[in-house]
Amino acid sequence: FNILKNRELLRLDYGIFILHAILTASFVVVPLLMRDAGLLPALHWKVYLPVFIVSMAAIIPFVILAEKKRKMKPVFIGAIAALVFADLGLMQFHNTLPGIIGFLWLFFTGFNLLEATLPSLISKTAPGDLRGTAMGVYSTCQFLGAGIGGGVGGWCYGEFGATGVFLFCVAAAASWLLISLSMKPPRYWANLLISLESLNENEANKFVAEILKIIGVEEVTLNKDEFVAYLKVDNQQLDRDQLQGVITQYDHQ
Repeated sequence: FNILKNRELLRLDYGIFILHAILTASFVVVPLLMRDAGLLPALHWKVYLPVFIVSMAAIIPFVILAEKKRKMKPVFIGAIAALVFADLGLMQFHNTLPGIIGFLWLFFTGFNLLEATLPSLISKTAPGDLRGTAMGVYSTCQFLGAGIGGGVGGWCYGEFGATGVFLFCVAAAASWLLISLSMKPPRYWANLLISLESLNENEANKFVAEILKIIGVEEVTLNKDEFVAYLKVDNQQLDRDQLQGVITQYDHQ
């Protein structure tokens, strides 16, 4: 239940739900719009493949900026904003093939960037011993979003046409954008797992106390049932030699 009480994790779970809801809702109508714009269904791959490849190439510098330069929050917010603008563009220019292709590229650039960064954010945010549970909740929200998005997209298309579908997508993406503006910048911590099988409870507690003194070790969670310690570390500051020294010292006791 700690996972369900964590606001930062819930914010990310809402995000993956919305991301896949928008994707499936949009693709209820995008193939129909391209057909109506004059492109035969058998030729749609000639749009999807280049758009996907170019959008994947476009996100590379942003992923580097987010992870290596530690600018995750502005990159993340920018990617959500790209979804909003892409769906606004599709809502206005879905009657022309160039308009569909251009805004579809913007959509997939934002989508692929978010798809790449969301799991990293989950890993950075979740407690070390609950990372698996956090990813399970995240995956559940992803599949729920895909299913519900398809249903809502179909209903919107039947009642309001393509404009209604994209209006729903704009509203959903905008709600995610507003929620994400207040997110805390992620801590750039990596996860380490250390076995404590050779230690008794008293030795394990001393080991954890020693580990916490090491520069770069930010958090330690001791799981006495599994005989492991989950560490959150800052790789840019971590004194690996000192960490290895402590591990070796206790491993030979």
